[in-house]
Amino acid sequence: MPEQLLIFSITLAVLQEHQLQIAAAEAANSHKAADGFQRRLRELEGQVQADDRVERLEISLKNTQDRADELEFQLVRVKQVFTPSFFLFNLRT
Repeated sequence: MPEQLLIFSITLAVLQEHQLQIAAAEAANSHKAADGFQRRLRELEGQVQADDRVERLEISLKNTQDRADELEFQLVRVKQVFTPSFFLFNLRT
């Protein structure tokens, strides 16, 4: 009987050691996967920040284009006012 108890205890210890090795391997794999997810998250955060910068630059470009259009319109009006025909017309009236 004591032999059987010893064999059972050894078998149980071997099984527990095997389960511990499996758990350690699973923990290592989970840690590796978590590192990969963390890296991907940082990449996505960088892309979001880049997208935000692009959006702000697009808004700034649009505002600059609108201002250039306005200045061009004003320039055309000024040219119309200061053309020789305008002066001649005003001199006759």
